Amino acid sequence: MLQLQEGQILSLKIISNSKVQDIQKEDSVYKVRLKTQPLKGKANKELKAYFRSLGYDIEFVKGEKSHNKLIKIIKVLK
Repeated sequence: MLQLQEGQILSLKIISNSKVQDIQKEDSVYKVRLKTQPLKGKANKELKAYFRSLGYDIEFVKGEKSHNKLIKIIKVLK
């Protein structure tokens, strides 16, 4: 389970079109598997919804149109 704090910035590598939705930490990068394809912002919407289901509101800092992203935890929901 992720233990993140408000204001924390994470480096993500997105793997889209996966069969499962999960997140794993490898070194300093979080590898996130998403089910949708990166078309018309669908993967970004799924990423936001996935983090919300984990209890975090996020915003994109960098890489909104890239597989490599920087996100910021703006609110811990749980």
